Amino acid sequence: MYIPVGSLIFLPLLGIELGVNANKAGALLGLYPALDALIAIILIKDFRKFVMCKKQHEKVGTTNTNSTGNSVFA
Repeated sequence: MYIPVGSLIFLPLLGIELGVNANKAGALLGLYPALDALIAIILIKDFRKFVMCKKQHEKVGTTNTNSTGNSVFA
């Protein structure tokens, strides 16, 4: 990734015109950070649930008590 971008920056310094191709590469490089985050959101299940506001139904746990009424877990 560094060599193509470096050449797009360095070649105009040598007087070599790149034209529209240099503009396309710059625009695509500007989109990369946004696309990288979007791909992570789509592929990682927890991120996708959070962004899409999908809430899981939480199960309410019960604690068992013994014959004296004290919690078994205490």
